[in-house]
Amino acid sequence: MRNVRSGSAFAAAAHSHGSVAEPSVSANGFTAGPTPQWIWGADNNKAYFLRTEFEGPAATAWLQVACDNKATVWINNQKVLQNDRWQAADLANVTAAIQPGGNTLTIRVENEGGNAGCIAKLVIKAADGAVRYVVTDG
Repeated sequence: MRNVRSGSAFAAAAHSHGSVAEPSVSANGFTAGPTPQWIWGADNNKAYFLRTEFEGPAATAWLQVACDNKATVWINNQKVLQNDRWQAADLANVTAAIQPGGNTLTIRVENEGGNAGCIAKLVIKAADGAVRYVVTDG
């Protein structure tokens, strides 16, 4: 994921939220692939836009996001998910939002005080069965 304000790899510190584990949806591939990390910017009291680009197409695609405290997610400027509870990730089928070729995933994150963090995993399955992942990482 990339921070819009710098355009470079988002070098935020990972934040631990106690015993909250990576969201797990075996049928959609969330237990496989890379493990996403809790990320944020340098200032816990500032809202950020996180952005990354990835390639389509997708036969199926699922996105899971949790944020302390609020996240709004767009794929190619189409709102696909909102989350306002870090204790439980929200899941969305985002297949229809993914285009052949280049795609952009954007997450607006906002904290309401204290610890701050966002964790996300996008699982993209191609028509040939190949699976790709996009995850938040430090």
